[in-house]
Amino acid sequence: DMTLREVLGHQRCVVLQGPPGAGKSTLVHYITRVMASALLPGNDPSLAERRLALLPHFPIRIPLKSYDQSKKLIALALDELENPLAIEQLDILTKKGAMLLLDGLDEVAPQHFRPLISEIDLLVKNHPEYRFVVTTRITTYRVKDLAPSGFVTYTVQSLNQYQQEQLLYRYFRYWSQTGSSLYRETVPVEQRVQEFRDRMAQNPALARLVAIPLWLTLTASLFYSNHLQPFVSKPEIYRLCIENLLHRRYITEQTDQHLLLLAQIAWEIHNSPNTT
Repeated sequence: DMTLREVLGHQRCVVLQGPPGAGKSTLVHYITRVMASALLPGNDPSLAERRLALLPHFPIRIPLKSYDQSKKLIALALDELENPLAIEQLDILTKKGAMLLLDGLDEVAPQHFRPLISEIDLLVKNHPEYRFVVTTRITTYRVKDLAPSGFVTYTVQSLNQYQQEQLLYRYFRYWSQTGSSLYRETVPVEQRVQEFRDRMAQNPALARLVAIPLWLTLTASLFYSNHLQPFVSKPEIYRLCIENLLHRRYITEQTDQHLLLLAQIAWEIHNSPNTT
């Protein structure tokens, strides 16, 4: 077992793999935020070293779902910025090093996968001052894909019981302070956490699910808003979570039509050959 800090401190090129909802993209956002904060004038430059065991590197976050060979990775990164930079400006910012955070290798279309691997390999060889983090789902990644380029693969672990409780405390405390009608609360946070744990003890299948951060988040949200019944089946949890996600994205009208559309999409995916 290693912490993120230990992994980044020991390896220049890292693959973080894990199941859906394990927190891979959240880790990428976290690393980006810490690196950017450490580089901003007036902020503490030691932040990156304390949090990530690294000197500050200019972070370049690239969602790989947009990759299609029509643009190089750096050009793709520049497209993602709200305030676009010229390549010359980027060269200045990355002169002392950069960290490329390539998020979602599993989302790249099969016909673009090998060219992407080759491009990553070239970047690793041509830019020794760069560091690299690649995220991917376990089911679609083979260690031999990036191992020749010097990448070491680590698996994001599920949350243990202590970590689950710490996350629950943070969520319930935050929701109790938002003043939202959805999360209006008068019960002490500690009591709510214990009630949630008791509910999980009654449902072993659900208890296994909430070890995954995304499922813990969704299930805690349902519990907090009193939409989670004591004994609920896995399909029912899926349905409640989908409705919760639709609500959170302000889709308040025609929810039934959205659910029917999602069901049709799921059916098409399951009936497609060679699809993970």
